[in-house]
Amino acid sequence: MNKNDILFSHNELMLTDTGDFAVHNELIEQYKIIDFHTHIYESIYAGLPSVIRRKIINNSNSFFDMSCYPGGVSNFSLNKVGYRTWPETVFSKEGINTLLRLYGKGVLSLIRSATKERLVHDMNKSSVASSVLLPINTIKGNETQETIKAVNDDDRFIVFGSVHPLDKNIEIEIDQQLKLGVKGFKINPHVWGIDFDSPEMKNLIGLLYETQKPIISCSGIAIPHTFRHLPKGIWKNMRTQDLKKFLYCFKQFPDINLILAHGGLEQNEDLIKLMEEFPNVYSDISMQPSENIRNMITNIGYERLLFGSDYPFFNQAFSILSVLKATESEIERKAIFRGNAEFLLG
Repeated sequence: MNKNDILFSHNELMLTDTGDFAVHNELIEQYKIIDFHTHIYESIYAGLPSVIRRKIINNSNSFFDMSCYPGGVSNFSLNKVGYRTWPETVFSKEGINTLLRLYGKGVLSLIRSATKERLVHDMNKSSVASSVLLPINTIKGNETQETIKAVNDDDRFIVFGSVHPLDKNIEIEIDQQLKLGVKGFKINPHVWGIDFDSPEMKNLIGLLYETQKPIISCSGIAIPHTFRHLPKGIWKNMRTQDLKKFLYCFKQFPDINLILAHGGLEQNEDLIKLMEEFPNVYSDISMQPSENIRNMITNIGYERLLFGSDYPFFNQAFSILSVLKATESEIERKAIFRGNAEFLLG
């Protein structure tokens, strides 16, 4: 398989000048899409080793080629969670290559290349009108402040805040970020390596709840169990956001505006059951194939689903096309692409 094979199979797609995918503008430009899940360099750079944190100014490289999702054109599948297939086991040539792609040079370079200017370029190619930027703060980190500075009041961007659960000055940090104008807060259990139901996270959730701002958290396990024998450390981080760990939050704060990112990843069916039980829960559908999105619409409705891509790790085109294929009416499309986000953000 090559990129032309993907274009042949999905004629809604085209290739941009960078070798990335986009949906033909005439199919989507009327929706004025809000992408509820994006990152730029300033929001995620601190997760890189310090010796290679320097930003790369290069608007010509292909993010599709660099990302672990899909991890090579041969792994691409629009019908799978994460738009990729997985090998059966780590103990194979393909399995080892998959791990190298997950944590290797391509992804590191992608993060360093994800400038605001590159995001604007890719938003224009994908008819995305606005992006919600989600920083991931380290302990004593300034990722939120640096993200706000990078966008410089550009009204195409909506910036959320981020506070590390082990920060010793959580309340002060939350207050400072609110004064800077953040519109919500981002939580990253798997990046921080802290369980969503840990005492530290419960304390953070309680304080964020008091702000009455929307909260978005990565949710679900990202790697299927069929990809066996992963290192224990990877599985431990994946399980920090197992959907079972979210139950306490919805029971303790039934009116919390919490968005479960990525549609619960490989736990999409569990997410649907959870959203049926707790009618105040939202989800962004980034990484989900059209069949799963259709199941979500059928079982819980379209009113609590938000368009998201997890840019730069994914070309925005894949989530856009998944929504187009999953929806049956303009009402559903307009709500998921923009209306639901406008309502949630006020």
